[in-house]
Order: sequence, then structure tokens, then C-alpha cells
Amino acid sequence: MATLLKTRGPQTQYTEKELINQLQKKAIELDRTPTAREAEQDERMADTDTFQNWFGSWSDAVKVAGLIPNHINPKDTTKGELQKQLRDLSRIIGRSPTVYEVSSSPLCFDERYFIAHFGSITAAIESIGKKVYHKPTSKILYSDDELLNQLRNLAERLGHTPGQIEIREDALTANPLTYHRRFGSLTKAKELADLDNK
Repeated sequence: MATLLKTRGPQTQYTEKELINQLQKKAIELDRTPTAREAEQDERMADTDTFQNWFGSWSDAVKVAGLIPNHINPKDTTKGELQKQLRDLSRIIGRSPTVYEVSSSPLCFDERYFIAHFGSITAAIESIGKKVYHKPTSKILYSDDELLNQLRNLAERLGHTPGQIEIREDALTANPLTYHRRFGSLTKAKELADLDNK
């Protein structure tokens, strides 16, 4: 049952689903995870106190909405949660994941969380009893063309240019962070893939 919370103007009743939708729509609009400040300045969204009352913190609200947190804070997640992500990824690909697959998978949080909790992605994989398979450091998991083709294929399947959430949730497309690292931004990657950024 939704709790009556004080927000902008009169008291308004928000459900958890409505708050998650607000975060996801803002992320699609920005093409990245919104900050608490950006949400506070958007009159279409509940105030940050509302998100904190519902989810415990802004970072927890962001995670529940399936978005990538903007900053690292070990308190924002647990070892058990990260280990579950690794087990889920292992089950889907049918074997122990490589370090590259963990860092680029849309099923896993940013690699910095694994480093904060375990010291390295390798140690995180070993913590769930899996053997770590290493690729040569000179070899990149995906070439630039492969990454751009993944975006084009996803856009074709969806019938529109994908947003950050859709990219992150698609098992056949690399993590949005991979595009940020490789091309400078997800927006730039979409431009190179000849996709409409609107």
C-alpha cells in the first residue's frame, strides 16, 4: 500500500512503480542515470525525500530502477548481490564468465563495485567458486564495429533507437558503460551507428 508522502505542492500519493517509472523516463531523456540534483530540479518528478523514504537512499532507488549508479559507494550494494549477478551471468552463458564479460555485461553493476568489495573482478568470480578464464590483454571483447552493430540490431528489434535502460537490459548488447569508455558517450556511439538520438 502506498504511503502518503510530502512532495512538491500538495501531498501526493506515489506508488513504487510510479517512482521507478519517473527515474527510468528521466534516464531515457538524459541518456544516462540522473543525479539527485537533476531529479530535484525536474518538476515532473517527486522530490528526492520521497525517493529516500521509499527506497532508503537515492542510490538504492536508482538500483531498483535498473540504472547504473553515478558514483561508487560500497554501502550501495552488498557482496551477496554482486555474487548473484555473477551466478546469473554464468548460468546464462553456460560457463564461468571472463573479466571482460563481467565488465561489459548488462546483467552486472559497474566493475568498480566489484573492485570495491573484492579487490578485483577476478577475485569476485573466484568467490563464487568459478574458474577465471582470461583473454589476452591485447584482445578486446568487442571491436568498435561489433559494438555499433549491436546497437543497430537492438534498434531494429525494438523499432526505435534504444535508451540506456533498454541497452542495459538486453542480453545481446554490451553494457552502456562499454560504449562510454569506447566512444566517449552513449550518444556519440549512437551517432556513429547512424541512429537518431532524439
